[in-house]
Amino acid sequence: MQAYWSSQQALEKYLKAILLFRRIPQLKPTHSLKTLLANLEPSFPLKLSTKVRDFISFVDDWDVDRYFIFPYCGNGFELFTLDQTVWEVRRYCLPRDTRLSPQGTPVEQLDLRYIEDAANHPPQHFRTIVPGLVERKLEEKDAAHSALNWKNLYFGTRKRKSITHRLSSTSHNSTLALYPEIIDELKQLIYVPHAAESLKRP
Repeated sequence: MQAYWSSQQALEKYLKAILLFRRIPQLKPTHSLKTLLANLEPSFPLKLSTKVRDFISFVDDWDVDRYFIFPYCGNGFELFTLDQTVWEVRRYCLPRDTRLSPQGTPVEQLDLRYIEDAANHPPQHFRTIVPGLVERKLEEKDAAHSALNWKNLYFGTRKRKSITHRLSSTSHNSTLALYPEIIDELKQLIYVPHAAESLKRP
């Protein structure tokens, strides 16, 4: 459950970074990934796979449920799909460069060609134009390096075409889902998101 929240937070920060780098205003506070994409893509569309867009919708529908209000389930593929989603989105996180190349081509166009051409090569070979913490950890031999490389088809120091993983699904009911009759009393004592009302039985 916390992994879904962490996934949402990571993707939210990447999308907001792209909006900032592209000088696209995002003045209303929001955690919605769909809202951020809807603001970004009319002027700066991202080439994202259907699988990645579906995962973004899945995480967004989770609605930043940090405190385990709603039941959740996982099919065992989420971590690997997160790796792909981060790779596809994160590559666009670079400042806009309005200079011209020596050939007279806008540098930002060359950068975009480089970013989108990455899909034609093994993803592990792609390195962003503006290195960040992920790139540094790929070069360092520490716990973060090992965790980043574990079963990762998108980030790593060597090319992988496949991985083996024992899949297992998991699901859990939240306390409020099991006992929705306590919602009204809890609301007198603590903050309970309005969305919890949907858990009440008719």
